[in-house]
Amino acid sequence: MAMVFRWMVRLTVLVLIAILCAGTLIYYLAAQSLPNYAQNLQFSQAQGSIEIIRDTANVPHIKAENDHDIFFALGFVHARQALAHGDAKAHRPRAPVGGFWCSIP
Repeated sequence: MAMVFRWMVRLTVLVLIAILCAGTLIYYLAAQSLPNYAQNLQFSQAQGSIEIIRDTANVPHIKAENDHDIFFALGFVHARQALAHGDAKAHRPRAPVGGFWCSIP
């Protein structure tokens, strides 16, 4: 009986270590997939300085010297978010899980 208990403890510890490793790997891959918003970019189309600040909810706040630069930065922010959304959409599964086992006409 003691030998069965030891093997159950070993198996439990092994499963917990595997879950911890899988969680760490998932967190690492998810963190790597986020875009780098802390970049300093230079644009030749900008007439003045543009500052895009993101708050904790990742909402962009645009500060610029003139209207042209504000609208340019707004287009840049929208394009970057659309690209990230399209990339995420391209990597999701094509069919729901239930679609593999049954088909609804």
